Amino acid sequence: MKTQLLITLFIAFLLCSCGAGRHLPVQTESRDSVRVEVREVTRYVPDTAWMKIPAQTAENTTRDTSSHLETDYAESDARINPDGSLYHSLRNKAQEKPVPVDVPVTQKDRIVYKDRYVYDTVKVPRDLTAWQKWQMRSFWILLSVTAAYLLRKPLLALARRFI
Repeated sequence: MKTQLLITLFIAFLLCSCGAGRHLPVQTESRDSVRVEVREVTRYVPDTAWMKIPAQTAENTTRDTSSHLETDYAESDARINPDGSLYHSLRNKAQEKPVPVDVPVTQKDRIVYKDRYVYDTVKVPRDLTAWQKWQMRSFWILLSVTAAYLLRKPLLALARRFI
């Protein structure tokens, strides 16, 4: 009796066994969208530029009794010559002078927008057959029948206790 039951269970397990794994083809479509926005702003910033003043020499001779030459960046010498003429020399000092200047400063801002769309398409070759559906449903039936057979003695003892 036990061997008959074991053979029946073995055949039932063979009929309801799992199938081989199937690899489904996966088709992936990917699309990128990149947009770059460039913004340019020009501001004027006050700054100081240094202007170099070149060294210069100037001379003047006149028959007047006095002469005066003066600048912010020069030296002046005047004298009366023995023949009665006036000698006057003017020498600029080599130096740099600060000059206020507005300097243009350009700022470039670049913003990159990236939009990514990924589409995954999984194609199933066909629906499950009736046999495959029956195998999937019968597993739970076979599991419950096997559990009831293995636990029949404790279940019967529990049922007798309440009857």
